[in-house]
Amino acid sequence: NISAQAVVKAFSLQRRARGWFSLRNDATRQKIASATFLSSMVERTVNISVLLLHLVVLALGAYLATRGELTIGTFVTFESAFWEISYNIAHVMHYVPTTIQSAAAVRHMREMLDQPTRGADRPGAPDLPRIARDVSFEHVTFGYGGGGAPVLRDLDLRLEVGRSIAIVGPSGSGKSTAMNIMGCLDTPTAGSYHFFGHEVSGFDRDQRALLRRNYLGFVFQGYNLLARTSALDNVELPLIYQGVKADERRQLAMQALSRVGLEGRESHDPSELSGGQQQRVAIARAIVGKPDVLLADEPTGNLDTERSREIMDLLTNLNKTDNMTILMVTHEPDMAEYAHRIVTFVDGQVASDKRNTAMVA
Repeated sequence: NISAQAVVKAFSLQRRARGWFSLRNDATRQKIASATFLSSMVERTVNISVLLLHLVVLALGAYLATRGELTIGTFVTFESAFWEISYNIAHVMHYVPTTIQSAAAVRHMREMLDQPTRGADRPGAPDLPRIARDVSFEHVTFGYGGGGAPVLRDLDLRLEVGRSIAIVGPSGSGKSTAMNIMGCLDTPTAGSYHFFGHEVSGFDRDQRALLRRNYLGFVFQGYNLLARTSALDNVELPLIYQGVKADERRQLAMQALSRVGLEGRESHDPSELSGGQQQRVAIARAIVGKPDVLLADEPTGNLDTERSREIMDLLTNLNKTDNMTILMVTHEPDMAEYAHRIVTFVDGQVASDKRNTAMVA
């Protein structure tokens, strides 16, 4: 139950992931078929056993009644009581097949999640060399086709490493589209996108996925946490796709949750957390892999004022202590004031770009 396509793109290699799951599909189907057969046999055995036992009781009761050793009333009362008891036993036993199938499904999921990813970097692969210390758009245009006006038009934008930038503007101005391109979730129709001096527009799908996974972190307005999954398991998600071993990724996830102030809530599901706490889990998931750039799309959009300030204080602290570059899209001017730069988009272009003197050292 992954909430959005963006999560899939941000934390996985779609094509390789599909290939990996298809390789395991036959084995998984065989295991599920075996579990289904076993559960079916248990259910049928219980039903047949109850029926045979009932017939034995009927025969024994009829025999004793004909010999005068048992009255008809006593026999009818006993048989009715026995039927009620046996019916309830059979009803309870119907849960056994479901339990067997559920246990098998959980076991198979754990086996798949504990398998090392096939999309991991090759041993000894070097880090992406930093030719330049910034992330930039040069004459970027983006359109969805169909003859409509482009969402971004000849956009030039430069993001200095180690700084925070807030993009503001009306709905439809291209804010989220620019962030999606920077996060390798979309590719520009025209123009160039450079990441540390590398031309990302020329990367293939797998290269863009590796860039997302190893250098970028994502925070979404709707949190996009996995339902009925603990905070700890949610934070571990990107580490699974990085090929980190189970013990190490659990330790790293615990540390990330502690950094965002959620120590002691590792086992809580999203439904057991407030909106602010869910966003903290999402931030922990975004930073657990130690990304260079954190992309936050309306991170306070679903929160009240107090919780919004807490989240912005947390992001500001990450920027200062980890030198983490932060790009935030927001509709809220007071939240934008937490950034070093505030860029206003109008109709897919930069209308203004000002430095926040209160933030710049």
